[in-house]
Amino acid sequence: MTIEGPDGAQEHENMKLVQICKVGTKYWFILADKTADEVAKEAMEAKMNEMEQAMKVLLTGEV
Repeated sequence: MTIEGPDGAQEHENMKLVQICKVGTKYWFILADKTADEVAKEAMEAKMNEMEQAMKVLLTGEV
């Protein structure tokens, strides 16, 4: 993600939404970089979900 502001542009990867606030008719949101642990946990969860789906197909034949 590229965030552009008066100080220039900043590149970020793996960000998360922390908060959304409505002020009048405008919305403001707060983003934060994910920690290495959060990124690793998400990757592990994705692998586990893939394995669960593969096992379901192997055991039941359901796709």
